[in-house]
Amino acid sequence: MTRLFSPLFLAAFLLAGTAHAQEPAPGHNQIPYKDLSAIAKRIGEVKTPIDRLLIQTRAKPKDEKRAPDSVAMVIKAKAGDIKVPIAADGAFSLPIDPALEAENPMIDVNVPKGQLGIEVNIRAKPLGQAFRYADAAAAMDQFDALIEEQAGMMALMAPSAKAFGVKCGADCKATLALAAGDKVIAAGEGGIVPIPRDKKLAKENPAITVSHPVEAALIRTK
Repeated sequence: MTRLFSPLFLAAFLLAGTAHAQEPAPGHNQIPYKDLSAIAKRIGEVKTPIDRLLIQTRAKPKDEKRAPDSVAMVIKAKAGDIKVPIAADGAFSLPIDPALEAENPMIDVNVPKGQLGIEVNIRAKPLGQAFRYADAAAAMDQFDALIEEQAGMMALMAPSAKAFGVKCGADCKATLALAAGDKVIAAGEGGIVPIPRDKKLAKENPAITVSHPVEAALIRTK
């Protein structure tokens, strides 16, 4: 699994809209500001150290043929429209403002009702082309601690980190400098090199060198 949208952390949901005074334009939908700000606020309230992780909210159209960055979100505040930038992968950061919390304006979305999912994506911070195994292990440990915090009594059924994925291209390789000799791991599906969670590797803590520039780092749960 190259990315995780964890329902145990924050459930993905479809923008269903709500009652409001002004009907949205054809093909659009509206959602109260507080419905989205609640997600950002909960991320900010995480107690587990997450300095090795990246947590993003992403817009995900139900129509898979539609590019995520074709989605437009505009906060219809009394003081004027506020556009929420959306990246190519759908990642966005909602501006958190006490004044907006109090006003709770509608957010206009250019996607019909029930056709847009908002998902929380948990991934690792890239470590570059040279790092130690302990750095990858630390990201996996934080991932598990975060999921356990959010899952509570359901933690035993929650997914756990199985590998640290390095996205670096189809012909990329990672070389682990082990005492018994170098171990080379080639990239698999999606140009991702899976560095497994392993007690022996954790004990030896080898240096790891990646052959190509690293695009992203991922936590794999399978």
